[in-house]
Amino acid sequence: MIDCPVGLARDVGVVLACSDLAVLVTVPERPALVDGLRTGRLATELGSPVAAIALNLVTRDCDDRFAEWLTAHVGSDVTTIERDDAVAQSRWLPVAEVDSSVRAVEAYRSIAERLRRTHDRFANRRGVIQTDSAYLRLQAREEVRGPSCSSR
Repeated sequence: MIDCPVGLARDVGVVLACSDLAVLVTVPERPALVDGLRTGRLATELGSPVAAIALNLVTRDCDDRFAEWLTAHVGSDVTTIERDDAVAQSRWLPVAEVDSSVRAVEAYRSIAERLRRTHDRFANRRGVIQTDSAYLRLQAREEVRGPSCSSR
Protein backbone atom coordinates (compact mmCIF):
# COMPACT_ATOMS: atom_id res chain seq x y z
CA MET A 1 0.00 0.00 0.00
CA ILE A 2 1.35 3.41 -0.97
CA ASP A 3 0.15 6.62 0.63
CA CYS A 4 0.16 9.53 -1.78
CA PRO A 5 -1.27 13.02 -1.73
CA VAL A 6 -4.51 13.90 -3.47
CA GLY A 7 -4.57 16.10 -6.52
CA LEU A 8 -3.33 16.02 -10.06
CA ALA A 9 0.42 16.43 -9.64
CA ARG A 10 2.67 14.24 -11.78
CA ASP A 11 3.93 12.21 -8.82
CA VAL A 12 0.35 11.32 -7.91
CA GLY A 13 -0.29 10.15 -11.48
CA VAL A 14 2.81 7.94 -11.50
CA VAL A 15 1.83 6.29 -8.22
CA LEU A 16 -1.75 5.75 -9.39
CA ALA A 17 -0.62 4.38 -12.77
CA CYS A 18 1.49 1.76 -10.98
CA SER A 19 -1.23 0.82 -8.51
CA ASP A 20 -3.65 -2.06 -8.77
CA LEU A 21 -6.33 -0.27 -6.76
CA ALA A 22 -6.98 3.09 -5.16
CA VAL A 23 -8.49 3.97 -1.80
CA LEU A 24 -9.59 7.57 -1.47
CA VAL A 25 -9.35 9.04 2.02
CA THR A 26 -10.93 12.44 2.52
CA VAL A 27 -12.70 14.54 5.13
CA PRO A 28 -16.14 16.16 4.99
CA GLU A 29 -14.93 19.58 3.85
CA ARG A 30 -15.59 21.00 0.40
CA PRO A 31 -11.94 21.52 -0.74
CA ALA A 32 -10.98 18.02 0.40
CA LEU A 33 -13.98 16.46 -1.33
CA VAL A 34 -13.19 18.24 -4.61
CA ASP A 35 -9.54 17.11 -4.45
CA GLY A 36 -10.68 13.58 -3.64
CA LEU A 37 -13.05 13.59 -6.61
CA ARG A 38 -10.25 14.73 -8.94
CA THR A 39 -7.92 12.05 -7.62
CA GLY A 40 -10.63 9.40 -7.99
CA ARG A 41 -11.22 10.38 -11.60
CA LEU A 42 -7.48 10.35 -12.31
CA ALA A 43 -7.14 6.90 -10.74
CA THR A 44 -9.96 5.58 -12.91
CA GLU A 45 -8.48 7.15 -16.06
CA LEU A 46 -5.13 5.52 -15.27
CA GLY A 47 -6.65 2.09 -14.80
CA SER A 48 -6.59 1.91 -11.00
CA PRO A 49 -10.18 1.33 -9.90
CA VAL A 50 -11.33 3.06 -6.73
CA ALA A 51 -11.93 0.11 -4.42
CA ALA A 52 -13.08 2.12 -1.42
CA ILE A 53 -13.64 5.63 -0.16
CA ALA A 54 -12.98 6.51 3.47
CA LEU A 55 -14.68 9.64 4.75
CA ASN A 56 -12.55 10.36 7.80
CA LEU A 57 -13.10 12.56 10.88
CA VAL A 58 -16.88 12.56 10.53
CA THR A 59 -18.64 14.29 13.43
CA ARG A 60 -22.10 13.62 14.80
CA ASP A 61 -23.51 16.77 13.19
CA CYS A 62 -22.28 15.69 9.75
CA ASP A 63 -25.13 14.25 7.73
CA ASP A 64 -25.02 11.69 4.91
CA ARG A 65 -24.85 14.24 2.08
CA PHE A 66 -21.04 14.06 1.85
CA ALA A 67 -21.02 10.28 1.54
CA GLU A 68 -23.91 10.37 -0.94
CA TRP A 69 -22.15 13.02 -3.04
CA LEU A 70 -18.94 10.95 -3.18
CA THR A 71 -20.78 7.76 -4.06
CA ALA A 72 -22.68 9.53 -6.85
CA HIS A 73 -19.58 11.15 -8.35
CA VAL A 74 -16.93 8.44 -7.88
CA GLY A 75 -19.11 5.35 -8.03
CA SER A 76 -17.69 3.54 -5.01
CA ASP A 77 -19.28 2.96 -1.65
CA VAL A 78 -18.19 5.27 1.15
CA THR A 79 -17.19 4.09 4.61
CA THR A 80 -17.51 6.80 7.24
CA ILE A 81 -15.03 6.92 10.09
CA GLU A 82 -16.22 8.95 13.04
CA ARG A 83 -13.89 11.34 14.78
CA ASP A 84 -12.76 9.59 17.97
CA ASP A 85 -10.01 10.46 20.45
CA ALA A 86 -9.10 6.78 20.79
CA VAL A 87 -7.99 6.74 17.15
CA ALA A 88 -5.67 9.71 17.72
CA GLN A 89 -4.32 8.14 20.91
CA SER A 90 -3.46 4.87 19.18
CA ARG A 91 -0.37 6.36 17.55
CA TRP A 92 1.83 3.66 16.01
CA LEU A 93 -0.49 0.91 17.23
CA PRO A 94 -3.55 -0.61 15.58
CA VAL A 95 -6.67 1.04 16.98
CA ALA A 96 -8.10 -2.41 17.75
CA GLU A 97 -5.22 -3.04 20.18
CA VAL A 98 -5.85 0.23 22.02
CA ASP A 99 -9.64 -0.05 22.19
CA SER A 100 -11.46 -2.70 20.16
CA SER A 101 -14.85 -1.13 20.92
CA VAL A 102 -14.10 1.98 18.84
CA ARG A 103 -16.46 2.18 15.86
CA ALA A 104 -13.55 3.01 13.56
CA VAL A 105 -12.23 -0.54 13.98
CA GLU A 106 -15.21 -1.96 12.10
CA ALA A 107 -14.90 0.77 9.46
CA TYR A 108 -11.23 -0.12 8.85
CA ARG A 109 -12.11 -3.81 8.60
CA SER A 110 -14.85 -2.98 6.10
CA ILE A 111 -12.38 -1.07 3.93
CA ALA A 112 -9.86 -3.93 4.11
CA GLU A 113 -12.51 -6.44 3.06
CA ARG A 114 -13.61 -4.23 0.16
CA LEU A 115 -9.96 -3.99 -0.95
CA ARG A 116 -9.59 -7.75 -0.86
CA ARG A 117 -12.77 -8.34 -2.89
CA THR A 118 -11.90 -5.68 -5.46
CA HIS A 119 -8.34 -6.96 -5.79
CA ASP A 120 -9.63 -10.48 -6.42
CA ARG A 121 -11.95 -9.16 -9.16
CA PHE A 122 -9.19 -7.23 -10.95
CA ALA A 123 -6.20 -9.51 -10.27
CA ASN A 124 -5.71 -10.63 -13.87
CA ARG A 125 -6.67 -7.50 -15.77
CA ARG A 126 -4.76 -6.11 -18.74
CA GLY A 127 -4.76 -2.54 -19.99
CA VAL A 128 -2.95 0.34 -21.63
CA ILE A 129 -2.50 3.60 -19.77
CA GLN A 130 -1.53 6.91 -21.38
CA THR A 131 0.55 9.25 -19.22
CA ASP A 132 1.61 12.54 -20.83
CA SER A 133 2.86 11.60 -24.31
CA ALA A 134 4.18 8.15 -23.42
CA TYR A 135 2.28 4.90 -23.09
CA LEU A 136 2.76 2.70 -20.08
CA ARG A 137 1.71 -0.78 -21.07
CA LEU A 138 0.44 -2.91 -18.27
CA GLN A 139 0.48 -6.55 -19.26
CA ALA A 140 -0.35 -9.07 -16.59
CA ARG A 141 0.59 -8.10 -13.06
CA GLU A 142 3.71 -10.27 -12.98
CA GLU A 143 5.01 -8.77 -16.24
CA VAL A 144 5.22 -5.19 -14.92
CA ARG A 145 8.79 -4.64 -13.77
CA GLY A 146 9.54 -1.00 -14.69
CA PRO A 147 11.62 1.01 -12.22
CA SER A 148 8.72 3.27 -11.25
CA CYS A 149 6.52 0.25 -10.54
CA SER A 150 9.04 -1.75 -8.51
CA SER A 151 6.95 -1.55 -5.35
CA ARG A 152 4.56 -4.19 -6.71
